Amino acid sequence: MTATVYTISDNIPINLREVKGVTVLVTVPAAFSGTCTNICVPAISDNAARIKEAGADLILIVSEDQPHAIKKWVEHARWNIEKIAFASDFGKFEVKELVGKLSDEDGKKSLPPTLGELLRRSYSILKDGEVVWQFKEPDSAKYTLDMETLIKELEKVKGK
Repeated sequence: MTATVYTISDNIPINLREVKGVTVLVTVPAAFSGTCTNICVPAISDNAARIKEAGADLILIVSEDQPHAIKKWVEHARWNIEKIAFASDFGKFEVKELVGKLSDEDGKKSLPPTLGELLRRSYSILKDGEVVWQFKEPDSAKYTLDMETLIKELEKVKGK
C-alpha cells in the first residue's frame, strides 16, 4: 500500500512509505477548522524545534483539502513554517489507511459522509516509512496530545 501526499507549494508527490529517516506525521480533518487552526497546528509549530531536536527529520502536517486551500490556510494563520512541511491528501485519500477517518471515532459512526470520511486527527512517528508510534485523538473536536509523550517517543525511536 502506498500513502502519497502532495506538497502545497509545488504539488510534488511524497510517498510516506518511502521517506527515509524519522517523520512526525500530523493529520488534520480540514484546513480552517477551529481546533486545528487554534490549538493543534500552533502546538506543533510552537514545539517544532523541540520535535526536531528529539529526532524528527521531517514534520509533515497533512489535510485532505486541496493544496491551494491548505496554502491559503497556512498564509492566513501566519505560522512559522521553516521547520514544518504541509501537504495535501486530496484526490487519492490514501492516508486514511494509516490513521482512519472521523467516523471511526466513538459516537461519530453516523456522521454524514462529507464529514465522516474526513481524515481523523492523529500524530504518528514513521521510521523509514513505517509507523512506529501513533496517537489518534479520541475526539477530533478536542486536542489532547501530550507533547512530552511525543518527545519521549521520538527520543526512543532515535535511541536517545
